[in-house]
Amino acid sequence: MPTLTTIIIGDEYVPKKMIEDNYIASIKQHYTIDSKTNIHYSSIKDIKLILSNLDIVENQILCIIWIRSGATKFLDVILPAQRYLNKFLKNNNNLLLFTEALEPFNYIPVLQRFFKKENLKQIKYLTCNIDITNEDNDIEIIKFDSFIPYNFPILELLSNKPINITTDFFIPTKTIRATKYTVTSMLKYAGLLESNEYTYTQPTPEDLDVNANKILLEKFKDSPEITLLQQSLTTTIEPNSIYIPKANKEVLGNRYGYTHINQELLDLHKTCMIGIVVEDFFYIWNKRLQKHDQFNLITEKIYNFIYCKKPFMMFQCKDFFKHFKEMGYKSFSPFINEDYDLIQDDITRFKAVIEEMKRITNLSQEEKLILQNNLIEVCEDNFNIMSEKYYNNNLLL
Repeated sequence: MPTLTTIIIGDEYVPKKMIEDNYIASIKQHYTIDSKTNIHYSSIKDIKLILSNLDIVENQILCIIWIRSGATKFLDVILPAQRYLNKFLKNNNNLLLFTEALEPFNYIPVLQRFFKKENLKQIKYLTCNIDITNEDNDIEIIKFDSFIPYNFPILELLSNKPINITTDFFIPTKTIRATKYTVTSMLKYAGLLESNEYTYTQPTPEDLDVNANKILLEKFKDSPEITLLQQSLTTTIEPNSIYIPKANKEVLGNRYGYTHINQELLDLHKTCMIGIVVEDFFYIWNKRLQKHDQFNLITEKIYNFIYCKKPFMMFQCKDFFKHFKEMGYKSFSPFINEDYDLIQDDITRFKAVIEEMKRITNLSQEEKLILQNNLIEVCEDNFNIMSEKYYNNNLLL
């Protein structure tokens, strides 16, 4: 029977109870560990000191959970630990688990660079990125439904009483970066924004470069739908006054408590027929657009709609629903056309989502009621799957 030692690295607001009750419990269940876990909390600067006081024993699992804080980088975690970890991996029965639980970045190339090739099979990478595959990787990838314990407890504090549907779509956006700016501009141009409920805050220069239009048009100049993008970016979106709460640190004790939910917003999730989820996967940084093509993850935005037993449509990377189903959930096809999920070009894919939104908007009230009834079972199933994962600490796949 292996033993488990866990090091949680974070400089502030580390959610100790959640990590121990959910994350570590899920790891123990995944690896069938019954023994008590040794848990150590460390800041970035104290990693080397913490490791120097740890004994290396045979048949040991060492899990490093990094909770990002400020401007720290993965190298800030790995460099001070490298010497100890290479020594740890000399025992062929030992396993090393890494996770930055709530970020979808792929650190496998970094791990491959810092550890010997013969030891890579002893390393497991736990990630919320449902898009990363094990192909051509010596390091095993374990999918981690890590957002559920952050979101679910807060949702349970709110009232989930049924409310009558008053709008076709609810489009919650918060910090307006390049992806959300692009999508909301296209929705505005299509006449789908103000005819539905949405949240939109005025972009700040820190989140969206003042030359965003020029940068976006240059980046997507080869898209078949560049003209549509150009026309969409001429629109002006009025910020609305719906309050978007920030960190629920009292509940979670961590800056990642940005679940962006309160009773008013939860009610808006419930009064829509279909939710619209916009996830950032391209950003403007230092006057350049940076884009991640394998950046699909299941965040609090999605779990808000699952909790309200609502179907949703995705403005995200290609193949989201393919990987969503691999995580055990169900998609909404054929009742909602999800062919857009197969389209490679981002702007063309966004256009296809909008066309499906238009089709649903133009349905008669009787047809909309039939659509809602057809989706009830799928939404109930997704709610039950999410709940089972939370209550049974079944977060690893």
